[in-house]
Amino acid sequence: MDEEILILKFIINAHHSILSAVRRLPPEILGEIFLLALPDVDYIDSDVAEHIKGTPWLLSHVCRRWRAAIQGNPLLWSNIHVDTINLRRRIIHTFREDEHPLRALETQITLSDNAPLFVDFWMSRDTEGNSPEFSKFFELVLGQSSRWQQLKVCWSGRAPALHLLSCLTDQLAHLQRLVFHPYGFRYQLPPALGSLFALAPSLREALLTSNDFTDPSPPLDLPWHQLTRLRLRSSQAYIVENLPKAVNLRDCAIAPSRYPLISPSLANLPLVLPNVRRLTLCEAPENWLKLDTPLLEHLHLQSCTDIVFQIMIHPMSDLRSLKLTNIAMSDGPNSLFTVLRGVPTISHLEIYFGD
Repeated sequence: MDEEILILKFIINAHHSILSAVRRLPPEILGEIFLLALPDVDYIDSDVAEHIKGTPWLLSHVCRRWRAAIQGNPLLWSNIHVDTINLRRRIIHTFREDEHPLRALETQITLSDNAPLFVDFWMSRDTEGNSPEFSKFFELVLGQSSRWQQLKVCWSGRAPALHLLSCLTDQLAHLQRLVFHPYGFRYQLPPALGSLFALAPSLREALLTSNDFTDPSPPLDLPWHQLTRLRLRSSQAYIVENLPKAVNLRDCAIAPSRYPLISPSLANLPLVLPNVRRLTLCEAPENWLKLDTPLLEHLHLQSCTDIVFQIMIHPMSDLRSLKLTNIAMSDGPNSLFTVLRGVPTISHLEIYFGD
């Protein structure tokens, strides 16, 4: 009898996981939980993008129920990453057909159904953009351009694959977010690519340099009147020519180059940003334009002198947050006290000093 009891207890313990609460969750809830395993698209880099690609595949191997929930949620398959360096290595060194990146991409596109796509291209001048393997891979991704909601393009040098994007004219109906990063190499864009996004009817965000403004932005032609968020490092002339068109901007981060200088006639005109609530100004020259930002609430000054405070036309009566990074104070702490006395509405202050 005792032996039978022990056997029954063993069987009960072996099947205890059947009573787990996670087994009672409906597939829709499981799918929402699995979405939280994907990294934030704002912080994707090459390594993380590999993790994004692996997340749905790995989770689908846990059990049959999880696999059904994952394959039934198109959003889990909507992050498409194309790294030409890793792609070349995998195409050359992969011998098993079921592990081939082309088959994996075809499966991912099928499982993504009609969900909006978040597409990342990482390109290098060391890759062969015109080889048959690359052409087929890019053909699959470019063929879904009408579903792109975010496009991130990072490249260095004369990346051959960059020219493949030029054929997308009038096929970006749902593109809302554009991230364009050249790395460490100034290369003129193909002409068709420079004007590709001008007619994107849904484009709202254009992030054309890294968070630290390291590299200059490509001179793209954009639907400026549609933009609500912009990050840009460019010449003063490009900024003066295009930024006044962006009347709906809410979040603006700019790093104007010191040279070439703009004409004196333009320098005397204020740069009007009527709806900007959040402004980041990096390395602005002392003789830069005056800014007209009547609704400004958050201001971040980076690597400037305190003279830039004098370019603000409107008193910053609505300013609630001020962040100063590596600001050269002409009169030491007294300059800061003068600024703070003029903005009594500030409730959040951050100050970072360099070496």
